[in-house]
Amino acid sequence: MFSRSFFSLPDVSSLSPFANNKAEAPPPGPRTYHERKILPYTRKQLYAIVEDIESYHNYVPFCTESRITSPPTPSSGAKGNGQTELEAELKVGFMSISEAYTSRVTCTPFESVEARAVSSIFKTLDTTWRFQPSSSSSPHSSNSSLVDEKSPSHIVRETDTNDSDESGSETVDDDEGPTLVILDLAYEFASPHLAMVASMFFGQVSKMTVKAFEKRCLEVYGPGTK
Repeated sequence: MFSRSFFSLPDVSSLSPFANNKAEAPPPGPRTYHERKILPYTRKQLYAIVEDIESYHNYVPFCTESRITSPPTPSSGAKGNGQTELEAELKVGFMSISEAYTSRVTCTPFESVEARAVSSIFKTLDTTWRFQPSSSSSPHSSNSSLVDEKSPSHIVRETDTNDSDESGSETVDDDEGPTLVILDLAYEFASPHLAMVASMFFGQVSKMTVKAFEKRCLEVYGPGTK
């Protein structure tokens, strides 16, 4: 999530491993991207990074502008949890297109950030970030350091199935790390041609964006505590 549902598209030529692939028409309906990973930060810290939409242009790939267009207001569905809603606009650049679009964003403090975008190029662009207390011994924990660029640090896949949200059986403290971060993205392009081209590289761009999120955490908070 990625205006904005936190994700954008690149110049195809910049992704040479994919540019020579033969494009095939994707199946009809929204495509999904799912990732879950434990990071050595508190829920409050990670929530603050995702909620800070106006900073996206500083680190989110292909995002050139980011601003809040309407301030947070209490959500109509809030049940004493401090949930708020706001509107934000992001501008992204990809291929020869510069696209600005708006998202309705629902923020539940320290638990989730959900964005639903309105865009001329997407039929659907929904992003949900969730944050759950976890344990470093959880099977979803990453064994690699955030600063280790060579080690695979993501559990990444495109899928239409939902994983269980269990984050380990140990008792954990909400005010301490680590935290299980769960990201779900659903997208469908309005143009069949753009959908066909984007199907070659959209998952890779999503991984790039998650990596940028990790680097942002490292810049703001340091390496965290394991």
